[in-house]
Amino acid sequence: MAKTLAPGELVPDICMPADGLGWGRGLMQLDWADPDNLAFFAEVLPDGTPAWQDARRNILFGAEKLSRCIHAFDDTEAPEFFGAAAYNAGRDRVHEALRSVRASADAQARRDAVDHITTGRNYATDVLERRNQYRRALGTPKEPDHA
Repeated sequence: MAKTLAPGELVPDICMPADGLGWGRGLMQLDWADPDNLAFFAEVLPDGTPAWQDARRNILFGAEKLSRCIHAFDDTEAPEFFGAAAYNAGRDRVHEALRSVRASADAQARRDAVDHITTGRNYATDVLERRNQYRRALGTPKEPDHA
C-alpha cells in the first residue's frame, strides 16, 4: 500500500506528493516539503481555495522567502547566488555545501559546490543568467552584484 506524504515530511528524491502535483507549487514554485513553507500551505482562503493557489499570495510569499534567503548570505561574496540556491535547496544545505569547500577555494569553486546541490546542478547559475537576460531585454545595465 502506498504511503501518503505529509507536508514537510522528509522523503526520498524519487517520491512525489500523493496529489501528483509535484513539489513546486504555484508561480513561485514553492517547495511543498520545505518546513519553512508549512504554515503558508496550511492557509485557506475564505472561499476554500488553498492560499498557495492565489497568484498574488504565492508571489508575495515567494518573494519574501527569496529575500530572506539572500539576506542569510549577506556576509558572503555572492549573496544573490547563494540565496537563489538556498531558495531551491534550503539554507542549511547551502551552508553545508559552503563548509565542505576547503578554505583556500576560490569564489568559483564555492559557487560550483553550492550549485551542485541544486536542481539540475545549476539552479542558481540559471536563475541569475535569466535575470541578466531580462535586464538585457529591458536595456537595464547589469549591476555589480557578484552574479
